[in-house]
Amino acid sequence: MERVESSHSRHRGTPSCCADDVKERQLYVDVMVRVAVTGALARYQRMEPQNSHNNGASESNSGGDEPPQRYFDTLARGMLHVFEAFQEVHSMRRTHYTPRRRGGSTVGTVGWDTLLLLHFVHRIPRVARDASEHVIDEATGQIVRSWRKLLLSLQTADPQESPEHSRRRGALAVCNGLLSILFHRYNTHQCRVLVNSVAQSEKIAESTGDWGKSILRPAQHMIAEVVNFCYYKGRIMLYDHRFEDAYDALRKAYYLLPPPGEGTEVQQRNKQRVRFYLTVAGVVHGKVVPEEILRTDDLIAFVFMPIFSAVQRGDPHAFANAVDAFGTLLRKRGVFFLLQRAKLYCFLVLLARTQTALGMCSGVDNSRVPLPVLTAAYAHVVDEGRKAATAQTGAAASHQKRPKRHREENDENKTSVMTDDEMTWWTAKLIGSGLVRGYISYEHKTIVLSRQTPFPTLGIATT
Repeated sequence: MERVESSHSRHRGTPSCCADDVKERQLYVDVMVRVAVTGALARYQRMEPQNSHNNGASESNSGGDEPPQRYFDTLARGMLHVFEAFQEVHSMRRTHYTPRRRGGSTVGTVGWDTLLLLHFVHRIPRVARDASEHVIDEATGQIVRSWRKLLLSLQTADPQESPEHSRRRGALAVCNGLLSILFHRYNTHQCRVLVNSVAQSEKIAESTGDWGKSILRPAQHMIAEVVNFCYYKGRIMLYDHRFEDAYDALRKAYYLLPPPGEGTEVQQRNKQRVRFYLTVAGVVHGKVVPEEILRTDDLIAFVFMPIFSAVQRGDPHAFANAVDAFGTLLRKRGVFFLLQRAKLYCFLVLLARTQTALGMCSGVDNSRVPLPVLTAAYAHVVDEGRKAATAQTGAAASHQKRPKRHREENDENKTSVMTDDEMTWWTAKLIGSGLVRGYISYEHKTIVLSRQTPFPTLGIATT
């Protein structure tokens, strides 16, 4: 040991650097000891039930196949105990490191232990999910407090180092670990705060040119971390009804993943998950879903094609039926009520079709759409859609694929009848949301549209 220390002493500079080197070594010894103790305790908790079953003659052998709950609790607490020591050593001042490089290798660089950080922030949330409820509650508070502190320290660490050699590249992984824990605990408020703080950091870094405070830029070469962040950001933006931001974030995550048929099985499952929420974000934002998604995913086409067809025809009644048909799946994925907002686009298309039809009539000013005419157009479109659905159901009666929710006869009639007052309300929502430019003359029962661009969003390319 003395010979090893003497051989390394020539590379050390000032006494303070030597002290930092010794402290770092001691802290890593502490980390390894905690890892060994955690592994031994968890192994003991796992083996103890098996020993008790072996001692009892009347016990069955199947009882020792599943690890006991104490095993997961011990493992979760032990991992947090290990991470406390690792966090201290990873955040310490590292002025004793020499600036030498070995090509593209991170060995000997100031951020050499970032891979250990990635392992911890990915492993701890998975371990914590199997622990008891009280352990999860205790661990969640501890993780959020300590990881937030770590995130702040990593943002300012190693400002002079390149991203691939510094510890700043681990900040995005810590952020993703926090988002994963908070998201699974349904704490969307804290997720929103975290995502907004990252966005604010990026704006400050871009405006000031100080990229040392950026979280995303140092980790651009870590594609998996960027995909995770974009996915969680897209989900949070969906819940905040910021559909354009959600669509952009999920689209970025989608195209960063390998193409269909390539990559690992986990990557393909992740791409399917991102593809589903990207489609939802596109529907509620009024975007046309790329043809590539409909070609490569039969589930997306099966679930969403009836919704797309209803929106394209301007049939709110068929839209409601299409969403209700897969209500269980959509509720399970938390998007049922989000998709209900897309019903407004059916009325937008209905109004646009009616305005176009009036424009084809000679001597008619199609900038003024009478409400009774729009209501009659609604009844015609709904009746047309119902006849098409009946014909399709009769043709596929022998092998019905999609389970449909049973509707009462009165409920069916109630949803297909629209009064002028109800149509006025829907039109007011279109005008208030900026989808239609114009106003409603309630006295004359007429919708007065702008002569230049009555439907600003329909004239924009939506792909």
